[in-house]
Amino acid sequence: MWKNKQRLIINLFLFLIIIIPKSAYANGWAKGVYLNGINNYLRVNYSPVLQPIDKVEIEVGVSADWNSMINQGWTSIVSNTQIGGYSLTVNSDSIFPSKNRIGISVYIGTGYKTVSIPLSDLSPGYHVIKGGYDGSKVYLYVDGDLKGTTYVSGSIKYNYKNSLIFGNDAGSGTTPDVGSKYFKGYLDYVKISKENIVLGYWDFNEMAGLIAYDQSENALNAELIGGVSWSIFPKGDVFPPNEVDLEIFVDEKDIYLKLVPPSDDDFAGTKIYLNGVLKATLDKNKTSYSFTDLTPNTEYTIKVTTFDESGNESDGVTTTVKTKIPIVNNVTDLKADAKYDRVKLSWTRPDSEFFSHVKIYRKKVEQKSFWDQLFGATAVSAATTSDGYTPMFETNGTYWTDLTVTPETTYSYKVTSVNIEGNESQGVTIETTTPSEPVPVLTGVATTQNEDGDYVVTWTSPTKGTVKLLIEGREYAQVDAATKQIIVRKEDMKTDFFGAYAATLIPIGEYGTKGQAVNVPSLGGKIDFPLSFQDFMETVVSILAWVAPFIILSLVFIFWRPIFNFIKKAISERRVKQ
Repeated sequence: MWKNKQRLIINLFLFLIIIIPKSAYANGWAKGVYLNGINNYLRVNYSPVLQPIDKVEIEVGVSADWNSMINQGWTSIVSNTQIGGYSLTVNSDSIFPSKNRIGISVYIGTGYKTVSIPLSDLSPGYHVIKGGYDGSKVYLYVDGDLKGTTYVSGSIKYNYKNSLIFGNDAGSGTTPDVGSKYFKGYLDYVKISKENIVLGYWDFNEMAGLIAYDQSENALNAELIGGVSWSIFPKGDVFPPNEVDLEIFVDEKDIYLKLVPPSDDDFAGTKIYLNGVLKATLDKNKTSYSFTDLTPNTEYTIKVTTFDESGNESDGVTTTVKTKIPIVNNVTDLKADAKYDRVKLSWTRPDSEFFSHVKIYRKKVEQKSFWDQLFGATAVSAATTSDGYTPMFETNGTYWTDLTVTPETTYSYKVTSVNIEGNESQGVTIETTTPSEPVPVLTGVATTQNEDGDYVVTWTSPTKGTVKLLIEGREYAQVDAATKQIIVRKEDMKTDFFGAYAATLIPIGEYGTKGQAVNVPSLGGKIDFPLSFQDFMETVVSILAWVAPFIILSLVFIFWRPIFNFIKKAISERRVKQ
């Protein structure tokens, strides 16, 4: 009779394999081992690898009618316990606070530390249950969602070198504990790991006879005890799609997302979160998204998750980005006040929290020749930027004075705004021409003698440029105007016809502009004649040139009779001789 039942089960299994296409496994069906809840289980013989003392994690793909297990007593899905160890247990009122629960238990210190949830929280069918101890807490996940944590520290304690049991509660040796603690349901896979190291992995899609092969490098195979029933069972879809490949482009107020979707057949779309808040749900054909009107220079956390046709959502790709600092506006009210020796620029700074300072550039604009103007040629001074401007100064103030200009020259200035990251605006320009240098004027000219008898000629202004001293029309000395004096040795000083010094001062500006000559004042009883002898003689000659004709004419009117008789007599004498 039992053989007939076995044959019937095998035939049914073969029939299901034939009529259910292979693609059905990917669409909600799984091939696994069926545990009848009466007398069968799987055993992995003792290995120290499966009894880590610092960290452990159990993950199981399992399907069952969870509601039917309520009030049915203690049932273990995975167990390496016996007054120690770890287990994934159902309905245990001796370990959990109350029965009708499913959860993880790990023996740490002097007792079991657990995390569990009510069985009623599980819908009938397939679930992925994962839990364990990471060195600081015991935790439990169901279908990727964290259900709870218990914070604890210490080592995992094992009292026996016992076997790892699937589908029943482990005992102190190679067989399960006394009592009926069998699990009823389907096992898809079991994985035991420690952090990222897989200690054992049994995928019940891949079995041979009564052996479920360990797919980890430890080769700790599982043996089926008490008979086995292979089955195709509805797996359901509890696995979300793979994550998107995400590219992010950041601007001052905008963040642009480029999404490369996963290749999962059931991929249905993506969800976009900003700082933890869902902002958009996109279908699978939408591959870009943008956040606009954000705050500059601000950090934002972006998460992009995928979801499938069953509604499973991935953990998502999470990244934190910071919006850029904007280029600040240009300065306003740019003005230029040009003098012959300086140009003062003034402006109003942009009203921005990101403003740092301004950069000032200058370009000398050369006068164009007729041919340059005709054919559009342009000439500028040597420059260090592509547009011909040379950097001159940086300041966070509102004015700057250029003291390196020359008279009668046209300059173009450019002022840019720089933000706190060092990025510049396009800048604004202004053009101005410096006027001619004013004619220098000598004032406060005086003469003294030092203890050696030399003459000290002084003045109060100008103090810029140079002052030249001429003696009898020849250059005697030229000094910086700022010295305000020239010393003439006593033997070099000359006087003119009237006894005044034959010496004059000529002021010359910084740029070569000559001022009016001034006579050096005389000392003592000498006449301080306002003109030099040479100037006096030239003046006399000029006056005579103008008045001589009038003098001669006056003499003619006064002495016309003698002159007339003299001429008449001379003519008569000439006739007699002939």
